[in-house]
Amino acid sequence: MLPFKMHRNSTYWIWVIVLICFSSCIEQVSVNLPPYNEKVVVNGLISDSDLTKIRVSKSISSLDTNFISSISLASVRLFEENGALYDVFSYNSFEGGFIGTKVAKKNVDYTIKVNYQGTALEGTTRITGGTQVYNLNFVDSVAVDSSLFPIGEVSFTFNDLPGQDNFYRLNVEYFDNIKKEFQALDMSENLFLDAKGELTDKGYIFDDNSFRGKPQTISVRVPFGFVDVQNGDYLFRVNLEALNSDYTSYEKSRRLYDESFGGFFTEPVELYSNIKRGLGIFGGVAVSRDTL
Repeated sequence: MLPFKMHRNSTYWIWVIVLICFSSCIEQVSVNLPPYNEKVVVNGLISDSDLTKIRVSKSISSLDTNFISSISLASVRLFEENGALYDVFSYNSFEGGFIGTKVAKKNVDYTIKVNYQGTALEGTTRITGGTQVYNLNFVDSVAVDSSLFPIGEVSFTFNDLPGQDNFYRLNVEYFDNIKKEFQALDMSENLFLDAKGELTDKGYIFDDNSFRGKPQTISVRVPFGFVDVQNGDYLFRVNLEALNSDYTSYEKSRRLYDESFGGFFTEPVELYSNIKRGLGIFGGVAVSRDTL
C-alpha cells in the first residue's frame, strides 16, 4: 500500500505547485484610458415612397453599456441641391426620431442639416433608379406540412441593377382578413434568404453577389390558413427596397465590422459615415411595392 500512498501525495503536491505558479502570474494592472469624446450621431433614410425619418443621438464608448437615447431637441431640415428648403422635421416620441412631411424624388441631391446645441451637422445623398417587382404570384398547394395540411407559396421576380454592387431590403406580408391589416410573413425557412440574407428589424437585407446583373426569383412558403383566397380583401404585399450608394457603402462596412473578431492582430474596421462634423449614415432607398 505504500507506493500507492506515495503516488497520491506526489500528485497532490504537483497540483499545489501548478496553482502557485498560475497565481503568481496574475497581476492587476490599472489602465488609465483617455476620456471619451462623444459625438453627435445622425442616421436617416430618404425614400421615394415613404416619409423621411431622422434619428439624432450621441455616440458612446465601446465600454459603455448604457442605452443610447434619442435627442429630441434639435433643428432638422432637408434641402434640395439648389439650396432651397425642402422639408422641416418634427420630433415624434412614438417613432423615436424626427419625421418629415414629404417623400423624396429620384435623381435629386438632398442635404440633411441638423443643429444641436451649436453643433451643425450635415450629410448629402440621392436616390437613383431602383428595380421593379413583377410576376407576383401565389400557388395555394405546393406541399403539405407535418400535419398533412397544404402549404402555399408566394413568389415574385425582380431584375438586379446592372453595373454596380447592390444591396436590397425585403419585406413580404400577408393580409390578415380578421384584423384587416398586413402582417409580416415568416421567411426564415427560405433557403436563399437564410444563406444570403440577414434579418434586421426592418426586413431581410441581402446583396447581389449570387445573381449580379440577372433576374432573381424569390419564393416563400405560406402555412395553411394564413390567407383567405376566396374572401380576402388582399393576399400579399411585397416591399423591395434598392439601397443607394451611400447606404450600400455603409452595409458593406457593417458586414466587415460584424465579421471581425477583434483579436490582437485584427485590423480595425471603420464604419462608413457621410455625416460632416459628426457620425452616422444618411442614405436612401428606391421602393418597389406590389400587392396581390
